Amino acid sequence: MERRRFLQTLGAAAAAAAASGAMLACQRTADERAATSASTGADPAKPPGTLPPGVPAASTDRPHWPRTTIPLSEVRDGGRTVVKLGTYPVELRRAGLVVTARSLLCTHMGCPVAWREADSRYVCPCHGGLYDADGRAIEGPPPRGLDPVPIRRVGDRLLLG
Repeated sequence: MERRRFLQTLGAAAAAAAASGAMLACQRTADERAATSASTGADPAKPPGTLPPGVPAASTDRPHWPRTTIPLSEVRDGGRTVVKLGTYPVELRRAGLVVTARSLLCTHMGCPVAWREADSRYVCPCHGGLYDADGRAIEGPPPRGLDPVPIRRVGDRLLLG
């Protein structure tokens, strides 16, 4: 009977040690996340891998676009024109006097996407997301299509953002 009691005590001690080790690891991870968030501005409540505030197009965040104006003459009719809106790449497409604008940041993690003419699609090099010619997500991890960017024509200028 004494041996049984000894093994029960040993088992309980091992379980307590494992639990305290796990709690210590969790606390260390939380402390590291808080330290990282303090230096980068990231939200410690968000899971690791999410983007810090101000970075657009994370899977649930919509960007807050800065504003700028561009002469309509700089946007080639029937083509794709890439401009920077603040630090964000934006594509302008023109059909006559109608101009549309879309973000060129992947809606999965915010990586810049590139137009691949040979396949008529946008490709995200980070995680393999694919978008069709209209910016709709067609393959990979993006949760939605490329975000539209507000645009308005004012005379011979385009107001973006």
